Amino acid sequence: MIKFLIRVVVNSFSIWVASLILDKVTFNGTVLQVLLVGLIFGIVNALIKPFLKLISAPIIIVSMGLFTLVINAFLLWLVSRSTSIRNAHRCQLKTPNPLSVFQFLLSPFPF
Repeated sequence: MIKFLIRVVVNSFSIWVASLILDKVTFNGTVLQVLLVGLIFGIVNALIKPFLKLISAPIIIVSMGLFTLVINAFLLWLVSRSTSIRNAHRCQLKTPNPLSVFQFLLSPFPF
């Protein structure tokens, strides 16, 4: 449980830093809302990512791991869409293109 909470905080921090650095990535929200988006991202990574990696294992092997970038982009898009649909007090993470620099900022934190 402690490990998961650390992952949520690290994901939240990386989302916040990416929204400060990149112009096209916007996040409208407070610190608690950033933690909420980090929690959603952590849950999506914990539940969906292993299943997608298992299904796409042959493609990952053939592409020498590059297909994991596509998986990460899809998961980022999924979180982006879920936060903009819920619109929880303007808690929106907007990315213009999932295969953007934002994904590479999150890649050092493979949580």
